[in-house]
This record gives sequence, structure tokens and C-alpha cells, in this order.
Amino acid sequence: MKPPQVPPKVLPLFFITPLILRSMVPPRQRRRFFKTILQGTLFSPFRPVRFRDAFVADCVTSMVRPICDLIYALAYYFTAIWGLLSGKYTLNRAGYLLSKSMIWHGLILPALSILPLFIKFIQTLRQAYDTGKRWPYLGNAFKYFTAGLVILYGMTHASVERSTWWLGCFIAATIYQIAWDSFVDWELLVFVPRSVSSSTLRKPNPRSWRIVNFCRRIRDMFPYIRLRPKRLFDDDSYYRKALFINAALRCCWMYGFIPAYRVSIADGSTQVTFVDKAHGWSFVLLATLEIFRRSIWGIIKVELETIKLMGSEGGENDLDNAGTADEYLREGMWKVPLE
Repeated sequence: MKPPQVPPKVLPLFFITPLILRSMVPPRQRRRFFKTILQGTLFSPFRPVRFRDAFVADCVTSMVRPICDLIYALAYYFTAIWGLLSGKYTLNRAGYLLSKSMIWHGLILPALSILPLFIKFIQTLRQAYDTGKRWPYLGNAFKYFTAGLVILYGMTHASVERSTWWLGCFIAATIYQIAWDSFVDWELLVFVPRSVSSSTLRKPNPRSWRIVNFCRRIRDMFPYIRLRPKRLFDDDSYYRKALFINAALRCCWMYGFIPAYRVSIADGSTQVTFVDKAHGWSFVLLATLEIFRRSIWGIIKVELETIKLMGSEGGENDLDNAGTADEYLREGMWKVPLE
């Protein structure tokens, strides 16, 4: 006698049920988590943005792929439970309905994917309004705006329909993000003016002295780039490795927003928006690499905010030393700039 076999599609129901229960127990800690972290990030555009709110929102943008997969699993969970309890359809039918849903793949998932970018865009505008400073907040808003346009086009067009213009915009936006991380978010690279050295005054070979002097003068007109002097880690190679890893993996951030396919709301056709050549492992690798890159980004970002906090005069926190609008301000110290 053969033992009863459990259908494979029942296993997700067994796995997700304890996760749902664990997310609600213990209730007091879970309420505190959702209130202080998630609610603070979601409603931060409607109040002064603290460093924690901006930092969590940045991390959420790197976790769009796992979050969308989790939401899709929850949708399958409740769809399958409803089908089993009502007797209207089987597990196979529930998976088919969800995979071919125009509302789900053409509207809900794209909206949930673009929502973190929209929150970050509004946060930067709120920071610019509260501080009365255009820079660097509008530059940061431009970063999320351009990334949102590139991602939205990639989400709504099949991979075979994208032109070289989209690829060029993708590369340009990625280069801008790398420069922004290095010079603004981390403030890790700084410009230092060149000093006149003895090599500049030394007379070169008579045959090439004009060309050499001209090249040296052009070089001395521009400052050179070095690591910022204040750092918490003694090993400089850590920062150089972080710069290299961030530049090499920066493209994974925008690729993580583009789904495998979309179902057109107009005619119900399925369009492949991401060509997976690794038999389903491309999304896992992209999400893993992006979370790894974001972890390094978060370490250096927190390091920079710590340096600004420690460098404030008299040990007091002020708006100029904080990297964001409201992180290091005590309650009652918030001041709205006068017109």
C-alpha cells in the first residue's frame, strides 16, 4: 500500500501559515515594529523626514524583488485557501488564475514595485522644503526620477521592443547613481586642489618641453580625487573595495524592479520583460547581489552620519551636520526656515 502523496502546491500553504502567525506574535513587539519602522517610512513624506525613515526607504528599494515575491506568495495563499474552502476551483486552477491575472500582473505588481521609488522621490522633495536647501535634495530627487522613468519603461515594454535609447538611458542613470553614491551619499571621494610640485618646475627634454608643460598645466587646472580625511575604518582598502563593488553591482538595483513578464490590461497578452538565461536563477542572483551591495552602502552611510554627529559643535545636533532633515534633532528643536 502506497502512502498518501501530498500535492506539491499544498506545500506553500504549510510554509506560509506559520510565517503569518509568527509575524503577529508577540503582538506588542510586532505593533511597535510596524508603527516605528514601516509606518514611519510610509508616512514620512507628510512629516519631517528623519535619517531612519530615509535609510529604511533606501533599503526597501533594494528589496523590491523579494517583497513582490512575498506578496505574490501571499496572494496565492489566500486564493488557494478561498478556492479550497468554497470548492470553486482546485490548487492548479488557483495558480493558473493568478499567473494570468491582468489586474495582478498589469497593475498591482507594477504599482507595488514603483511605490518605494515614489516614496523616496517625495521624501527628497520634503527634505528640500524643510531645510530650505535645493542641494543635495533635488539632485537626489533627480536620481530617483530618472531611475523611475527607465524602470517604468522597462516594466511596460517587452524586452524585444526596447531600443538602444533605453539601454543608453539605463547606462547613463547607472553612472549617475554610482557618482551620487561616491560623492554625495557617502561623501567618500573629495576633490583636493593640486599644489605646485617641483616636477612641474623641472625642465624636461628640450624636444618635448612645450607639450609636456602644456599637459602639466592642463592637469594642474583640475583637482585630484582622494578619500575623505575623516574615516572610522583604518584600512583604506575597505573603502576602495566598497567603491568597486558598488560600481560593479549598481545595475542590479534597477534590474531588480523589472519583472519576468507582464500581462497586458488592454488585450490580455503576455509580454516577456526580462530574459532569464539562468533557468530561473537570474532573479535570485540579482536580489542577492543587490542586498549585498546595499549592506555595504548602509555601513558607509551610517558611518558618515556618525562622523557628522560626532563632529557637531558642543555635542549638539543641528540641521547642517545631519545628512537628512530631522534625524539628529531633539523634540522641540525643529525649525522651519522663514521665507
